[in-house]
Amino acid sequence: MSKRGFTQLAVELIAVEQAEFANYSMLYGAVSMGNIWQFAVLDTQQKRVIQDTNVYRVPANLTKLLQIILGILES
Repeated sequence: MSKRGFTQLAVELIAVEQAEFANYSMLYGAVSMGNIWQFAVLDTQQKRVIQDTNVYRVPANLTKLLQIILGILES
């Protein structure tokens, strides 16, 4: 996954948190190139973005990818 894509995601997560309409302790995001996905989370309490070092490929990792997305939606 490109560093530029992750940097853009981090900036967008911070912007959402600063907009003050997001009252969450964790904000989740994803970078995707269609068949390759990577996730990150902004810990709004500690003011840091944590990048998942794993890369998930479709269709090879589709089950895991869907589990992650469902986990985010349920949290």
